Amino acid sequence: MNLESIEQRCLADLQEVSKPMVPIAQLLRVVHEDEDSAHVTENELLAFLRKHELFTVIEQQGLAESGGDANELEAAGIMTSPSVILATRLPSKNEVVEAMQQQMGTMLNALEAAVSQARGENNPRLAMEVQAILKRARELQQKMDEAGLA
Repeated sequence: MNLESIEQRCLADLQEVSKPMVPIAQLLRVVHEDEDSAHVTENELLAFLRKHELFTVIEQQGLAESGGDANELEAAGIMTSPSVILATRLPSKNEVVEAMQQQMGTMLNALEAAVSQARGENNPRLAMEVQAILKRARELQQKMDEAGLA
């Protein structure tokens, strides 16, 4: 395994992508483009990147195993597998807070629309279930406000 080649491929890809956080599977495909690195496994790549000072591995622990469908979560833009970002592209605290606020707003709007749709379709059971989720989301938003994250 040529670690320098793997490092260069990962650096080049992570510097070029528009979204700074890349799923490990995508990065592994880039590494596999080199014949000398075609045998590298996902676990080997993760181990290398975790130890490297230029890369930060973001673990999405518990999301995929929490009973939700990983494909649905990823379709909604929520990564469920480890992802990698260049240390130099890590967002600031303000950028993270802003993104959290934006995502929370999007989620609340979607839940409110789902409640309305369920009521419009005369499905009170579904409306009550979504209303309960909406209540928990608002409680979470309140906790974020209290923690100074909103």
